[in-house]
Amino acid sequence: LDNDPQFVSPAGVMTLLPFLWLWKTISYFSRRGLLPSPESFSAAVIASVSKDAPEFVARHEFDPLKPDTFEVPWLVNRGFFQIGPEFGAENMIKAVPVSDKNIDVEIWDDFVSYTDRIMRKVLCFNRKRSSKNRIMIKGHFLAVAKTLEAKYPNSRFITVVREPAKRLESLLNFMIANRLLIVETPLIPTMRDVLAIGEAITRLELDYMREEENFFASGGRRKTCIQFAEYVANTKSAVAKCYAVINEDGQVPKEILSAIERGREEHKNRSKMKYRIKLSLGEFGIDEEKFKKQCNK
Repeated sequence: LDNDPQFVSPAGVMTLLPFLWLWKTISYFSRRGLLPSPESFSAAVIASVSKDAPEFVARHEFDPLKPDTFEVPWLVNRGFFQIGPEFGAENMIKAVPVSDKNIDVEIWDDFVSYTDRIMRKVLCFNRKRSSKNRIMIKGHFLAVAKTLEAKYPNSRFITVVREPAKRLESLLNFMIANRLLIVETPLIPTMRDVLAIGEAITRLELDYMREEENFFASGGRRKTCIQFAEYVANTKSAVAKCYAVINEDGQVPKEILSAIERGREEHKNRSKMKYRIKLSLGEFGIDEEKFKKQCNK
């Protein structure tokens, strides 16, 4: 969707450094050749991260100048993420708001106003590009989704869902890989680390899925849900489903159709990553069949 010219989004680096004056200053000097171009900056950062954290890049599409998980830099700026066993058991539950049952009010009270501020800054920064820009953000903010829905009557909400057990296994391995990369602990995590993270994120996933289903079930014209398997099997069909919600006429822009074709070719040529860490749900102390039954409930 970020190939659609009607959308502007806060790039990952913009949410990490959310200052309009800084964006404009960097843009001014970059256009005059006094700072690296956006393309060279992005390439240098990606190369550096790929060298230092290849597993992170393999598991998470990364470009500092493209939209990324919106709430993570916001939490990082508050010094919230402390990766480790205690993170898995405690902070993770508070960091990703699922509903008002587990939301940490002190941390998330400012999130809606922060979202409004940064969206206005992004529109201002891009105003020369078009007067009809629409904001697009992606992330996990179900606990405040109803508030955002009420605050912005013209907003649209799209979610992508995956087979729960496969998603949980992927997420847990992602968390373990990143914990190793950030804390620089030995390659093999301790069983305490594995079980603490597994138990916490399993609880989080079940709560998240329940709230996600409730929120999107009341969708009407403003919400839609895409299955990951559907997106892989027939990208055009899945994207068309998105635009049935995004645009009044439901038309998919030509730029998006072109991006789909480019993506298909890029995917053919992409080498398969051999992960250093690939644990099963059982190795995380999770009974897969029990988890599936919990999902079905």
